[in-house]
Amino acid sequence: DVAQERNYENIMYIEKFMETQFQAIFKDFFTNDHYPGLRQVNLPDDIHIKAHESWVHISTDLGSYHGNHNHPNTSWGGIYYIDVNDVGGDNGGVNNMYGDLGNFFQKDNTIFEVTPENGRIVFFPANIMHNATPYFGDGRRIVVASNLKVYHPKDKRLLK
Repeated sequence: DVAQERNYENIMYIEKFMETQFQAIFKDFFTNDHYPGLRQVNLPDDIHIKAHESWVHISTDLGSYHGNHNHPNTSWGGIYYIDVNDVGGDNGGVNNMYGDLGNFFQKDNTIFEVTPENGRIVFFPANIMHNATPYFGDGRRIVVASNLKVYHPKDKRLLK
């Protein structure tokens, strides 16, 4: 992991925070009838979450954006909004190439928009096409994004 090799403590802290938050909601979401159409989901008690890639995006110029894309070779993506005070409106839109324990439930494509707020974390299936709309603020838009894998500790393949 580059963040560990280069001792980027802030990135490592945010990665761990995102892993912990996702771990806390993932099993509850799918086992307590929050996802429409899924009644009985048997997930292992000891699933683990690994943020295997993370990056920071800082928008400082007018019109900075991320075009439509998805993230192969991972099941979930996460965005942590650090500084978006100047953004307003929608800042992301959301459509499969990868499957693991983390996206077993996905049967169709979903579109939604997220209004960014400082400190908000958004998790989404990584195979869904998504983007960040152009930035036209006066300050900066700063986000940390991560690719997350859901795995059972006995399955060492997913740790690579």
